Amino acid sequence: MSTVLQETAPVQAAVPAFCGACIHLCKCQAEQAGLTCAVERRGPCRQGDHLYRPETRFSGAYAVQAGMAKTVRRDSQGHEQVLAFHLPGELFGLDARGQRQHTNAAVALGHTWFCHFPETKLSKLEDDNEEIRKQLGRMTRRLRQSYRVRSAEGRADQRLAAFIVDLCDRRVAVGLRGDRLPMLMSRIDIASFLDMAVETISRLLGKLQKQGLIKVGPNQLDIIDAAGLRELAAPLLGNL
Repeated sequence: MSTVLQETAPVQAAVPAFCGACIHLCKCQAEQAGLTCAVERRGPCRQGDHLYRPETRFSGAYAVQAGMAKTVRRDSQGHEQVLAFHLPGELFGLDARGQRQHTNAAVALGHTWFCHFPETKLSKLEDDNEEIRKQLGRMTRRLRQSYRVRSAEGRADQRLAAFIVDLCDRRVAVGLRGDRLPMLMSRIDIASFLDMAVETISRLLGKLQKQGLIKVGPNQLDIIDAAGLRELAAPLLGNL
């Protein structure tokens, strides 16, 4: 659903009904960038459903409305590498802008709804509003910089702690609770993202739990000692 923008001064476009009902609206990156007038809803998607695959045509940006997604690519040996996890309200897919096709894939984690921002509508918004063009450019550059191989610097427990703290901080930024993480991604996904063995991830989660920093459940991870976890992660925060 969209509204026609006037050719004069930029106007505040109507927000679609499903956006108005979204608990993340006030902190959504698309809303902050003025893109919600161009949004279309996609879903529901099931675990493993693809939004796009490598070499498919770039059709626009995406954001999670409910659930979570991961961006992945395959190396020369065919092994999957997780490049990023995406939370509600976070835009992704813009890294393919300019080259006109995706070099990676976006996959739903669990029961997920998405917002799609078609490229035709984004281009129209950019033509009408110079500030939107600048913001989309900044978002595109940040995404391209973030889709990189994980650094092997730092101890393994520090890297896992930094990963958990980063997810907690991002959840708080989009209006979600930061003391409990739904574990929609598998330990295989986490190991791929951090460039570790799955066995190492399992061992480290047990270690952090024994230290009283976290509590690991079947489908969630609770933060027990946020200050202690952040202290462990401190040397690496900002590198994920």
